[in-house]
Amino acid sequence: MGRGLATTSVATTPADYAELLGWAEQVGPVEAWGIEGTGSFGAALARFLRAHGQVVVEVNRPDRAARRRRGKSDPWTPKPRPGPPRPSKAACPRPATGWWR
Repeated sequence: MGRGLATTSVATTPADYAELLGWAEQVGPVEAWGIEGTGSFGAALARFLRAHGQVVVEVNRPDRAARRRRGKSDPWTPKPRPGPPRPSKAACPRPATGWWR
């Protein structure tokens, strides 16, 4: 209903799908499942849930280009910390042996 209640991760096997279904029912009543990619990578999970009487709704894939334009969105992943400046190419002369040619 538009809010997150809990998170978990499972492998992509029927036994783990059953574990996921049991976990979700413990969190609360399940009205429907929103799954991205029901025609490809989410197809097996969608079939499993439908076979167990669950309502499955296809969720549109986010627009990747728009996501890149907004920048980093994951608050839990640390952002790179600035370190010491890297030496320029001028400060690292190539060896005179010519092996790079």
